[in-house]
Amino acid sequence: MHQADVLPTAGESWELWNLRALFPGAGVADLRDLADRRRRIVGLERKTFGRGLEANRGIVAGAGLFLGAHPELRSGLIATLHLGPYALVPALYALAGLDPVVVVDRAALERLRDQAEAHLAALGASGRLQWLCVDEPVFAGRLLRALRGGGVAVVYLDGNGGSGGPAATRERGMRYELPGRAIRLQTGLGRLLPRAGCAVHGLLTRWSDDGNLDWEPGPAWRWPRDASADEITTALYDWAFTAIRRHPEQWAFWGMLGTSSECFRSDRLEAGPGGRSRRGRCAFFCDCLRTCPDAVRATLAGEVEVWPGDVLVDLANQHFYAAEGLRDDDLEDLRWGGSPSLADLRRRRGGRWVEFHLLRLYVLDLVALEIGGPGTAGG
Repeated sequence: MHQADVLPTAGESWELWNLRALFPGAGVADLRDLADRRRRIVGLERKTFGRGLEANRGIVAGAGLFLGAHPELRSGLIATLHLGPYALVPALYALAGLDPVVVVDRAALERLRDQAEAHLAALGASGRLQWLCVDEPVFAGRLLRALRGGGVAVVYLDGNGGSGGPAATRERGMRYELPGRAIRLQTGLGRLLPRAGCAVHGLLTRWSDDGNLDWEPGPAWRWPRDASADEITTALYDWAFTAIRRHPEQWAFWGMLGTSSECFRSDRLEAGPGGRSRRGRCAFFCDCLRTCPDAVRATLAGEVEVWPGDVLVDLANQHFYAAEGLRDDDLEDLRWGGSPSLADLRRRRGGRWVEFHLLRLYVLDLVALEIGGPGTAGG
């Protein structure tokens, strides 16, 4: 990845921020190159699975040969990722006449189930998939029974939602350092595996450069009963992110990096800049609005955006705040409007918007006020 002197569009900032979690030096050119490669992968996948059973005999034969060469993968827990044609991982077992348990969270169930069942139909598989949601009351018991009974279960590590979803992951998950920032990880699987006593295998499927399908076995683990959940979780995700960094164009779940970022924990959404008198800034703003709204102009003080999930972002300082309903479009007047006055903004956006959102942006040091025209900063 390399840095490029290209500015991101409004819609690319969030994606670039996620990319930099794994590749801190990435630029917009890298992001666009990755998007181009991803589009080629998606097009290849649609073409492959839309051409009918007869044309896919090679995929079926290749899957059978792979599983025959790796009999150890026919039981235990299979850790995989949303990488390449990822819905084929459970289909691999159904093609062999097995009935794998597929572990998902509720949000992923319908999307992944529809995709996997469509692949089964396209490939003529004889087995069936058993779907197990992590928020079901009997989840742990059912999974343990399957694993202790010699069955096989498939888990998508990068789902990382657990029964409480992304919010619970951010608030209570284990801290994990990526090259570009820290995220939080669910450790439920790490708590369960020592009780299962089964082998754990990494497994990926991905598109090769020539348009064929590659199966890639990962490491094998077996943890004793006294292994810690953090130790197990760290080992699994070290493997996962190594694979993702090798094949970033094949990974389809980049949003996971944003939703699980430590900076979005409720205790980290900062209330305001340190070392400044918020009360004094608030009083100054209100005084300007009351006495000279036509003479005081407002401009953004840096790279400020609103991202999905109601997150207000100070990109220059890597600070994150709750957006409190502010939209990115609301900032256009401050970006391109030629430093509008408080009176202009009140006419365009309304008094309540100015008295809440603009005041909050000023208190957070994200907006500068200029008295008597540009160049004379206030507050």
